[in-house]
Amino acid sequence: MVGWSARKLDDDVLHLERYWLAFLHSDFQEMSAQAAWFPVHPEVENEMLVVEAETAAHSGHLNQARELTRRAVHSAMCADNKPAAMVWTL
Repeated sequence: MVGWSARKLDDDVLHLERYWLAFLHSDFQEMSAQAAWFPVHPEVENEMLVVEAETAAHSGHLNQARELTRRAVHSAMCADNKPAAMVWTL
């Protein structure tokens, strides 16, 4: 995927997919790199927070997963994305 950013393929879905690929390969550095894109995009930051919550839960870090989920709900509400906030509370 060399040049994906240069081709203006720089959106949340691509970063989420790259994060999951990195997760499957246990590439924690790449996971962090993909997660770093989201804080400067507050309208979709909640998506990565919930993915990180799922990753934490998968690893057995349930308190961290709950905190990340709480942050995802807050992020979605701040972005005026009430439907996402409702889904993250389920």
